[in-house]
Amino acid sequence: MRLPVAPLILFSKLEDNDPVRPVLASFRQFYAQRWGVQPSIYAGYIHDAVQLVIAALRRGRSVKPEDVRNMIENSRDLISTSGPVKMFPTDHMGLRIDSFRMAEISGGTWELLE
Repeated sequence: MRLPVAPLILFSKLEDNDPVRPVLASFRQFYAQRWGVQPSIYAGYIHDAVQLVIAALRRGRSVKPEDVRNMIENSRDLISTSGPVKMFPTDHMGLRIDSFRMAEISGGTWELLE
């Protein structure tokens, strides 16, 4: 089975120069030290969401809902566990298609496809 997946699933198979790799390495280390297990993909998603809000609050210096929303919608160049994030008022996904990696499940493990 082939499908697009978030980089966290394929961490050990990512190239050393992949821009997401340092973020993933740091997150995985912190998570494993705190919880004693490697993070699931859902932990990565929540990490990304929290980092997005923190970055917006730092830039906007306001907690008014509309200000926070505007700062989130104007987030650029945040490297998340899912890939580089660029949010727009008309695009709340924030990830480009190349943020995902094509993978195949082979012999019960994930394999990165070129």
